[in-house]
Amino acid sequence: MKKRTIEIPLTFECENQQIIGVLHLPNKKGRIPLVVLVHGWSANKLGTWNAFFVRAAREFSKNGFAVLRFDFRGSGDSEGKFEDQTVTSMLKDLDAVITQVSEKFPQIDNKRVCLIGHSQGAYVSFLQATKDKRIKCLVSWMGRLSDLKEFWSKTWFYEIERKGYIYEWDYKITKKYVQDSLKYNLSKLAWRIKIPTLLIYGELDDIVPPSEGMKFYRKIKSPKKIVIVKDLNHTFSGEKAKKSVIRITLKWLSKWL
Repeated sequence: MKKRTIEIPLTFECENQQIIGVLHLPNKKGRIPLVVLVHGWSANKLGTWNAFFVRAAREFSKNGFAVLRFDFRGSGDSEGKFEDQTVTSMLKDLDAVITQVSEKFPQIDNKRVCLIGHSQGAYVSFLQATKDKRIKCLVSWMGRLSDLKEFWSKTWFYEIERKGYIYEWDYKITKKYVQDSLKYNLSKLAWRIKIPTLLIYGELDDIVPPSEGMKFYRKIKSPKKIVIVKDLNHTFSGEKAKKSVIRITLKWLSKWL
C-alpha cells in the first residue's frame, strides 16, 4: 500500500553558504532509506524544465523512501555564483546534504543511501560513491560519465585558455571550472564502484547518447543493469517514457535499498 508523504523545505550549509532543498518524507515507522536526486549542469532541484525530479520524488516517497532534492551552490535557490561552481564544490555540497539531512531527521538511515544523478549529476554521484560507504546503490539518468577531456573539443580548450571562459547555453564556463574538472578521472575509478548500479539512457538523447553509458557500463564490476528507454530524450520527454524511468528506477530501489 502506498503511504502518505509530506514535503519539507530545508536549508543546509556548506562553507558558510546556504544550500536549499526539499525533503519528501513518507509517513512510515522505523528507519527510512534515503534517495538523493542530484541535478545536472545548469539545472536545479526541479531536475528539468518539466520538473521531473518533483514527480519522481513524490512517487518514490509514496513507496516508502525519503527523497531529497537540492540545488548545488550557484544553482537554483542556493547561495553562491554559478561561475564559482566546480566538480569539487558539488562533491562538497552532496556530502553536506547527505550528512545534515539525517541530523535533522534521525529516522532517516544515512547508511542506506541511493544517489540518482541526471546528466552531470550522475558524474558527481558516481565520484561520491567511490569514497562514501553510506552509498548502497547508484542510478544514472542519462548520465554524463565521460571525463571532460573525452568530450570537450580542442577548440573549447583553446578558447578557455585564451579568454578564461566560454559560454554554453548562456551559462559561463570558467577556466576555474575546467581546471578543477581535469583533476577527476572517473573512468579510472570505476573499479571502486562496488555497489549495484543502474544506468538509464534515452533512445532520443542527442546530448548524452546511450553509447556513452554502454562504455562506462563495461567497466563496472558490481551488479549492474543498463536500459535504453524508447522515446526518451535528455529532459525526460513523453508520458510513457517518464513512467518507464520511474518504474524501472523504483524496482531497482526496492531491490537494493
